[in-house]
Amino acid sequence: MKNIIIKHAMALVALAIATVTLVSAGISSVKSSKLLAGPVWYEIQVVDPELGQIPNNLKITAIASTPPQEEAGDFCGTKNHFDSCMVRLNTDNLTNPNEVLNLTISQANSTKNAPVSPESGGDGYARSTEEE
Repeated sequence: MKNIIIKHAMALVALAIATVTLVSAGISSVKSSKLLAGPVWYEIQVVDPELGQIPNNLKITAIASTPPQEEAGDFCGTKNHFDSCMVRLNTDNLTNPNEVLNLTISQANSTKNAPVSPESGGDGYARSTEEE
């Protein structure tokens, strides 16, 4: 009788450990698959200066530390008139905002479903307003 109790107690402990492991794995997978909500501003740079400011020639290099301030006037601090330095992307379909880093804007849209997300009255890009 004593052996039967010990045998079943070991099975219950094993079952409890397995349950905790499976529940923990389920919770962590739910957290990692959560989609982001809302747009994020990213810093961008031109890949090939000969091709200009087109979505397949603008590479996403970093998450912007602060969004551009409309009242500041000069978003980018660049010397080239109207050069883009930031883009606002819709991140609703991303699980991590870093997923689009090192992609062009076109690639972010086509492979990650993260299109440019224009703000009210804008086009989704921040540019320098200073002339050369």
